[in-house]
Amino acid sequence: MVVVVVFSIPSVQTSTAQYLTNSLNEDYDINLDVKRVQITYDGNVALKEVLSLDHRGDTLFFINRLESSILSLGNLLDGQPNLGSTSLDGVVFNLKRYKGEEDDNLQIFIEKLSDSTSTSSSKFVLTTGDLEITNSDIKIIDENLRYPESFIATNFNATAASLTIDGSDIIVPIESSNFDMYNGAMTEINGTKYLKITDLVADLTYTPQNISVPNLSIKTENSTLKGDLQLTYDRKDFVDFVNKVNWDFKISEGDFDTNDLRRFYNEITPNERVTISGDLTGVLNDFKVDNLKAQSLDEIVIEGDMHFKNLIENEENFFIEGDFENLQVSKSS
Repeated sequence: MVVVVVFSIPSVQTSTAQYLTNSLNEDYDINLDVKRVQITYDGNVALKEVLSLDHRGDTLFFINRLESSILSLGNLLDGQPNLGSTSLDGVVFNLKRYKGEEDDNLQIFIEKLSDSTSTSSSKFVLTTGDLEITNSDIKIIDENLRYPESFIATNFNATAASLTIDGSDIIVPIESSNFDMYNGAMTEINGTKYLKITDLVADLTYTPQNISVPNLSIKTENSTLKGDLQLTYDRKDFVDFVNKVNWDFKISEGDFDTNDLRRFYNEITPNERVTISGDLTGVLNDFKVDNLKAQSLDEIVIEGDMHFKNLIENEENFFIEGDFENLQVSKSS
């Protein structure tokens, strides 16, 4: 109780925050600021208004409030924090790869934390227990792409079993999440450019060489997609994402309202339902779907293997071929 009372004093909160940020900034050569540190009545530590600037001086992330176990405060200074159950509210996360740069700002930040030449004696490894994120916004921007806005999520809320940042690797088993998403290549439908994701579940692992998402499940108000996804790449491949980043997506279940699909490719017929399963491999501008099974309510049935080329870029040379076991097109009158 005495500790709680002491940490309720604004000057103590401010001086503790300054000590914490000065230690981390000096150890890892980062630009981090924490306005206040507070001990809550249930014995947790709350960090308020946490701001990290990237190597260009722009916001990498801002956290209005981070609450975790009081034991994590000392661990944070040791460079290997185990935060226990953690909640984040009001997060603004801006992952950006600037024009002409090979690495994004998050990768540069993580490499600083992992740098063996830092003044810290240990490699930075962060782990949490249960994780809750509320009222947050995420932006992934790549200024080297045709459509720089790679992924925008507003009103983001999520729960995860844990979070691990180990060097350049990030592991997050997402148990549930909901948000409004947008991508620069998406088409506005019914007066809005955002697609509402009602639930996303995934065992997400990110490394500098691949993104692995087994047990992926995405639901909108009218569509469902389930499967196992893996992206493989060299870092320089993101300059030409649609032609260089390799996809391996085993789609076990896809049940779509075509109005959702039209946001990504507006030549699709509106107001229909389509079911899809199959194994997609290749890059987005040249991919194959083996063991494809697709059916629409208009009695279009496709079973077999298909190859799509120049679907996204160089559209004038669009190419499609198939080896079909079953192909039925019998549009209802």
